[in-house]
Amino acid sequence: TMLPKFEGSHERTPCDISSEFSGQCLLVSVATAVDYAADCMFGSRSRGGSVENDVQILLSRSLHRLAHAQEELQLNCEDKHQRSEVNKMVSLLALRCLLGVGEDSLAFETLKSNGLYGALNKIHLLEIAGDQFVTLRNVKLMADLAKERKMPQTSKCLQRLCSQQLAQTGKFVLNIDEYKISLGEIQKSIIRSASSSKDVLEIYEEIDVLVKQYRDASKEGGCNSFYYEEDLSWFARDAHNRAIQHDLLGDYQTAAKLFATALNFVPLCSPDVQCHAQAMNAAYQQVMSKMAMKRDSLSSIWQETW
Repeated sequence: TMLPKFEGSHERTPCDISSEFSGQCLLVSVATAVDYAADCMFGSRSRGGSVENDVQILLSRSLHRLAHAQEELQLNCEDKHQRSEVNKMVSLLALRCLLGVGEDSLAFETLKSNGLYGALNKIHLLEIAGDQFVTLRNVKLMADLAKERKMPQTSKCLQRLCSQQLAQTGKFVLNIDEYKISLGEIQKSIIRSASSSKDVLEIYEEIDVLVKQYRDASKEGGCNSFYYEEDLSWFARDAHNRAIQHDLLGDYQTAAKLFATALNFVPLCSPDVQCHAQAMNAAYQQVMSKMAMKRDSLSSIWQETW
């Protein structure tokens, strides 16, 4: 399938049949197809019918037309503002088409390798300058849809993007047209579905940075948004429990990082978590001692070998 490109330049030169009008027509046809596909999917669910294969074919062809529309408009549209609006429309339509096609690997590769992830974030950064959150809302809706359609790689990727975009707004909870987006809930979902300790550490590092950045401002009233206490308590418990698991496995470095993260959150947690602060600190100190002993042991072995 020919896909839209979100990175690099277009090397094709204009020809007689290439025009801004033809690009706009292709773009409108894709938007119409996406709306029609959404209606069909909704209708098939309510009636118990099966039209999913036909919808997938329609949206797969729409991706091909979208790629051509993008080329036509990049080559022929000289208005910078219009080109910016076209890029936004192409990015959002491509995301909707990929979710409709339902191929997890295709959607994930387009997001990460074909530049759609970065394109969506660039659009978001332009939007938040004008206090708009259209792309953020679409990313969250598509992340939920990807999970529903059993597209785990795509869902995780979009959840990560949504978390990043919400953090960029400086808001921890956002209500968009009665649709609530909570940074804490998104990050908990990412942690639950993480497939490696590296992924878990990355998201906890992000949370730690945000807590340090906004904690004091929240206390002084200079920030009208912060994590809920129950979210911070969940993070502290989860990080501590994961640290215990890594300690038992002998992965003291990861355990130490997670223990330290949990302890950073404790002062902001509920009383039922704060009351365990002393025991949590003792566990952290024990791991640090084990790390020191392990380094001494390795150093001794190295010297004996040589």
